Amino acid sequence: MKKFLSVILASLVLAAAGCSGNDAAATTTTTAAETTTTTAAVETTTTEATTTEAETTTEAETTPEETEAPVENPFMTDEIKEFIAEVRKEAPIYADFLETSSSIPLTMGFNQEIDMMGDGELTTVYMEIGMASADSFYLSTNSLGSPMDIIISDGKYYMVSAEEKTALYMEMSDEEAAEMSDSMTASVKANFDAAAATYESGETEYNGATYLYEKVTTEELGEIMIYADTATKEVKYLTSQGMTMEITVLSNEVDSSKLEIPADYTLVDMAEMMG
Repeated sequence: MKKFLSVILASLVLAAAGCSGNDAAATTTTTAAETTTTTAAVETTTTEATTTEAETTTEAETTPEETEAPVENPFMTDEIKEFIAEVRKEAPIYADFLETSSSIPLTMGFNQEIDMMGDGELTTVYMEIGMASADSFYLSTNSLGSPMDIIISDGKYYMVSAEEKTALYMEMSDEEAAEMSDSMTASVKANFDAAAATYESGETEYNGATYLYEKVTTEELGEIMIYADTATKEVKYLTSQGMTMEITVLSNEVDSSKLEIPADYTLVDMAEMMG
């Protein structure tokens, strides 16, 4: 169980270069496809409190202001806030990307080419992470035509097979849930000195198209390159330590249906399977 949670935690922190749960790189293993990915890119996952506006007040009726309860945000520490603020001085597109990818709810998807077999042949691996809260999220991967969906919700974790229409699940103990939360919180830290880094920006050609770019040169990680749409400034590619991620989805919304097991799927209790 602890090994499984470690896989999930590593997967959840594999998206935005600059903050890391390990020294210079995070290693993610997706068990279904036996895929191992090493990259300097990792994700800081946070949330922002949301407050609704006061409802309309009339002479006949007064409605008190209603405030939505804030979602707990253990990840956006003072260290991370200061890190993003320092990056923003010279690389505002990258800073916006870090801030967006550090807010719950979050959906982030990306393609990455990986030498899965160690034979020099690159395979495109797709990963999508969706977080409604720190204890309700999904992870979808697809490599070599082998999709895998993992959901953690309501104190359970599920391994979901769309092909077989089954969901293997196991209850998480309070201790395991707390351990997961503590590990995620402790793993998120800035892993390069943003004040000491050098920055460059402009416009360039990449993969046959014109993009805005920001280059961050660090002593710890070498170069981090960000390529963004010239009109929207949305980050489309991010490269670091010789690896490139194509960002396909980045949104502060989550499709709640992806956190649910379809009604026609068969639920299988892994504890019963293991006797």
